[in-house]
Amino acid sequence: FIVGAPGASSYVQVLSGAAATVIRSHAGSGTELLGSSLAVGDFTGDGVADYAMGAPEAPGAGTSRGRVLIVNGATGVTFSTLQGLSDSDDFGESLAAIPAVSKNALGTSSLAIGADQGAILPGYVKVYSYKFAGVPPLLINLMSAEFTINGSVNGQDMGEAVASAGDVDGDG
Repeated sequence: FIVGAPGASSYVQVLSGAAATVIRSHAGSGTELLGSSLAVGDFTGDGVADYAMGAPEAPGAGTSRGRVLIVNGATGVTFSTLQGLSDSDDFGESLAAIPAVSKNALGTSSLAIGADQGAILPGYVKVYSYKFAGVPPLLINLMSAEFTINGSVNGQDMGEAVASAGDVDGDG
């Protein structure tokens, strides 16, 4: 299992489910709040659970742009880092692994990332899938945005929370 400690020391630990011993640890920097949000899914299609770690206060050009680190569960290596679009986005405020969306033919998990943008702007959610091509399929793009859901009113906090709901309308 995976736990986040976004406080002063800002870190994430992956632990053995059998013995609750630490398998690996990821340290954040400064006040980025690494571990504020976490999601687990097979993003790479290798059959091993990968994980995403949100750091919504990570700086960009200014403050609180936010970032999400996506880690290969088999190796512990960060293979993709996604960042918010602008300062004060709080990108990575929330995360959810989503079972394959219809455009994601290989059945890998997609990742929904919330950016609530505080009380300044409406907020948004971006859904990313990892693209493959060829036979056998090779990972060709680590961060293809499938779609974005934008809030409509400043201060709405769209993206404050996201969760997987399965295929509630039966469209695949």
